[in-house]
Amino acid sequence: MTKSLAIAATILVCSGAANAQLVPAATDFINHVRWTVRHGLNQQTVTDVIEARSGYLWVSTYGGLARFDGVRFRTFELDNTSQLGTNKLVSLFEDSRDRLWIGTNGYGAVRYYEGEFRRFANGAPRDDIQDFVQDRSGTVWAAGRGISKFIETESEAYFEPVNQPAWIADTHVPDLVIRNDGQLWAASERGILRSTNGAFEVVLQSEFARHTRAMVVDAENRLWLASRHGIGYLEDGQIHVVRTHDEYVFSANLDASGRVLVGTSSGLYRLSADVDDVQLEKISLPQKDDSLQSGVTALHLDRTGDIWVGTNTFGLIRISEVPFSQFEDPRGLPQGSVSTVVTDPRNGVWLQGDSGWIAWRDNSRIISMTGHAGWPGHENMRLLGVSSSGDLWLRTADSLLQVRGSIETGFSSDQYPYQVAQAFLEDADGHLWFGTNGALLEFHDGVFHRRKVGELAEPLLPRLLDAEGAVWFTAPGVLGYVVASDDAFQYQLLGHGVDWLDSEARSLHQDSS
Repeated sequence: MTKSLAIAATILVCSGAANAQLVPAATDFINHVRWTVRHGLNQQTVTDVIEARSGYLWVSTYGGLARFDGVRFRTFELDNTSQLGTNKLVSLFEDSRDRLWIGTNGYGAVRYYEGEFRRFANGAPRDDIQDFVQDRSGTVWAAGRGISKFIETESEAYFEPVNQPAWIADTHVPDLVIRNDGQLWAASERGILRSTNGAFEVVLQSEFARHTRAMVVDAENRLWLASRHGIGYLEDGQIHVVRTHDEYVFSANLDASGRVLVGTSSGLYRLSADVDDVQLEKISLPQKDDSLQSGVTALHLDRTGDIWVGTNTFGLIRISEVPFSQFEDPRGLPQGSVSTVVTDPRNGVWLQGDSGWIAWRDNSRIISMTGHAGWPGHENMRLLGVSSSGDLWLRTADSLLQVRGSIETGFSSDQYPYQVAQAFLEDADGHLWFGTNGALLEFHDGVFHRRKVGELAEPLLPRLLDAEGAVWFTAPGVLGYVVASDDAFQYQLLGHGVDWLDSEARSLHQDSS
């Protein structure tokens, strides 16, 4: 029996109108992942990124187009997709018919639909096609050097340049946006434009407006402008500047909470949309990752609320935020560091501190178990986990404890004479797996079964239940898995004697492939 598994192992080697106030980044935990050419990306200057309705992520770069399924990239470049015309791609958009539009550098617009690429050069904006939008009538608009709209009949399909006013054909237009009332707006080197009856008129032509490079509409239909000279919003015909700066702006979007995101040459900024008290923060990545400081060239909010960031030279980044609340006295948390956190199927959490205390937390309280009715009084108990049935499992120096009950009803416990390691796993059938010297203990229907693994004598630690139901375990210098049924037991050692496993592997992960 042989299996292959792509595993990531974590190794522990012992040894308002005024300038908005710039505030420290939020205390929510920021998790980020970065992909570069090492992971299959065409090139590390990412110009745009969108999530298609199919679930794929599309990424445009100065080295071609990529489609990302969450695991690997499929790349489209001139050598395999001549219809692109160039590898220097600038913008992406998916219309209501699930057609992908790709803006190129001087080679028109490319449409990808049902597996086929088709390029439209005649009538498309010249130079870089910076943006696409679709209005309420279903018309797709493209912007670059000028603005064009896509015309499609039963017999032909082409872009038609806008020629009202006449100067627009030679005007640089970096961004388009449809406001909540359906009106089409454009940022241009002549100022902020608005479409009326098929023609564009200049609404604002201040220095700030003429250097606006990105726009976004918030939930109140307020138009936010990101300019070379700062960030502001349009209200009552005037621009209210909330931050001044002198740097290039590349992108703007909203996050899952409706806050405004702006990507500049120096990084990523976020503003509250509350115009009465605008707070500005600069987003910093953990682990001293300075990738955002190369320039944030693209921003996309996916359906899960994560932000995908294209950078100038550091590839593609996904940013996830997890809100955290801090609990400490006087809410009942005992003193000392928390070393173990285990979720309970009854919507609570079990906590254990490094000094040994164990506590229960639900939505409103933290309760120490010391002296609680029926709680076992053994010394040096360590929390292993909670089964799907709600039983709590703990270990002592020479035994295993199964604790039943709740805060409201009191507790009862059973003690089993097994020395187990600090690891616990439940499989899809509700069988529990514990680690012991040279074997795994399988518990179901109130009975323990000792599953001996070859000649191993080290403590085995169950770490992962894979997609096929096998239980993967680690030990010093060992990686393996077991498959058990009522009448059979098989094991396989894959990493016996591998040097890097001489360190202690603390976790395993199976990816989607």
